[in-house]
Formats: sequence, C-alpha cells, structure tokens
Amino acid sequence: MATGMTTSRPSTRDEVRAVLARARAEGRSVRPVGSGIHLGVGGEPPEDVLPLPMTGLCRVRSHRPQDWMVTVEAGITLRDLAAALARSGQMLPLDPWGGYEATVGGVLASGLSGPLSTGYGGPGTLTLALKVILADGRQLATGAGVIKNVAGYDLTRLYLGSLGSLGVIAEATLRVHPLPPRREVLLGSYGDAAEAVAAARGILVSPLRPEAVEILRSPGAPWQVAVQVAGTERVVARKVRDAMTVLGGARGAAPPLVPPAAAVLQLAVPDTDPAAPLEECARIFPDGSMSLRAGSLAGELFLPEAAEDLPDRIDRLRRQGTTRVTVLRLPARWRGRVDPYGMEPSREERALRRMLDPDRILNPGVHLADREEPAP
Repeated sequence: MATGMTTSRPSTRDEVRAVLARARAEGRSVRPVGSGIHLGVGGEPPEDVLPLPMTGLCRVRSHRPQDWMVTVEAGITLRDLAAALARSGQMLPLDPWGGYEATVGGVLASGLSGPLSTGYGGPGTLTLALKVILADGRQLATGAGVIKNVAGYDLTRLYLGSLGSLGVIAEATLRVHPLPPRREVLLGSYGDAAEAVAAARGILVSPLRPEAVEILRSPGAPWQVAVQVAGTERVVARKVRDAMTVLGGARGAAPPLVPPAAAVLQLAVPDTDPAAPLEECARIFPDGSMSLRAGSLAGELFLPEAAEDLPDRIDRLRRQGTTRVTVLRLPARWRGRVDPYGMEPSREERALRRMLDPDRILNPGVHLADREEPAP
C-alpha cells in the first residue's frame, strides 16, 4: 500500500486541483466524497484510495429567482440549499433516497432521483450546467447556464451518474421551481400489482399533473399507489377529489417514509406488462419494501436485513430477464459476492473512461466502465 499522502478538506476548486495534482505525482487514486450517503453505489474501490472531501465547497454562488436558477458548489447539502431557496419561495425538487443530508454533487454524481421526478424530472432535467475538474487538473464547463440550451452535444448529462469517475463535479447550475403552499398525499390499496399499475397509469394520463405517483409494496401490506398533489388550497382540494375518483377510493396519508435498510437495490421493470415482474420481485423479496415511480417504473427495494441468501435472491431476480437490478447499498461482507451492475459496459463507456482518466486516478473500480475487459 502506498503511503505518505493525506488529503485535507478543500474549500475551493483550486484546492481540489492541487489534491489531484499531488495524486498524479505520487501515483495515487482519489475518491470524491460528499456526505457519504451514496458511497455504496457502484463497485468497490481499492483499499488505498484517498478520500477527497467535497463538503468544504458548500456555498450558494448565485441565485436568480426571476430566472428560476441557482448555482451552488457541489458540497452543499440538499437541506441547506432547500433552506436558502425557501426564503424566495422556491425549491429544488430533488428527493433521492437517503435524505436531505446528501450533497448536491453526490446526488448528481450518483444520478439518483426520487418520487418528485414524476412531476419535475430527475437530475438530467434539473441540471442546466456543471463545472467539472478533470483528472489532469483541467476545468470543464458544461451547459450554458440558461433554461433554453439545445445546441451541441449534452456534456452535462455525461457527468450525471458517472460516480466521480470522469471528473469531480465542483459546481452546478440548477433549475428551481415554486415552493407549493400546500401538499396532500392520497393512498389507494389494490389486490395485486396489475390493479396498482392500472390505477397509477390512470393518474398519469389524467389532467391532475401530480408531483409524485408511486407504486408501493411492503411486507404484510397490499399493493398501494401513493399520489402527491400540490398547489393552492383551492387547487389541491380539486385535485384530491379528482384523484380519489381515478384511484377508485383512497384516503389521505402522510408521505411514504423510506424504511431503515441494510441493503438497497435499484429496480427497473419493463413498460410493457410490468405487473408480472413486479409480482416476481415481491415473491423473491417478501421482506422488502418497494417504491417505484409509476412513470419510469424504476425505483428502490429496501431490505431491513441482509439475509444470508441475499446474493442468491439477487441472482434469481436477474435471471428472470425482465427486471434490471443495480446495487445501491450492501453490507461490506456481501460487496465482493454480488455484482453491483449485472451487465457489461458499452464500448463507448470504456472509451470515455480511458480518454478522460487514462491513469485511473478518479474513483477506480467504482464505475461500470472499470470492469475488466474480456480477453480477445
């Protein structure tokens, strides 16, 4: 194991560049770290990788309420950003699992979204521009920092979900939205997954424009659909009445809570006939709590304990061939036994990794593109 180099907590982009320069000079690799909530996403880095704390870059650089835009440093938490935006009656509708202590940079690098993506879109919709520090110390600016930006290749999306392997996200310009004066959540219960999917799709094609529509399944509970609507008192009252009609009977409820979880899996089921793979997920993981966005049919499976047969059950679900399973969190003892991705990278992903970080300085072993290439 290499020794000698330690990292402090940078507070500027130049200090981040200095850490990367030292790492290159000493042949070390580094791992950008925010709050650490989503560090379980992806593969396992080498034991001697150096953490690069990003929480010192935590400022709001600019906020233009009239343009519905905010520029922040990557280490600011979602909670602190929400407090800053609320003073202007605005919000950033990013709500990935893990809570609001996650940093903006960590959320964007992991590419995760939450229930509010139904109404507002995920990171790809909300991220207008980035400032990224490449492994060789160069700084890259993506996007134009304006709402209407359609010209040229979308470099911004390249870094969303890249897990810090293509560059260190240091700053982001984000699209913000009005903070609703009122929100209500409705919960409908159904006999099987097919009924729940039908009810959720009925909401999506209705004129309700909900903030969130989730298909839920918990141990000992029926299939459920949670619908969150927002607006003024009058608008919300109307939406509640209309949603109850579409759902075929529903009751008011508190927003669904993310249960404590020793393991978290990301699920994505096909748009055609999703009920069968959803029922199969419930059969294989009767101890898990599922929460899937009705529009994308993607979401999370939360497991309270990492049972001894967890790797086998993940393999069983993947062998069905209909549900894509990505590991988001696992206890350390399982990390070497479970393939986090269950798929191979594309040639383009491998080529980008080689081009932007040929020496594997940034987060080696974590991104899908770092898988060993098959022998020719």
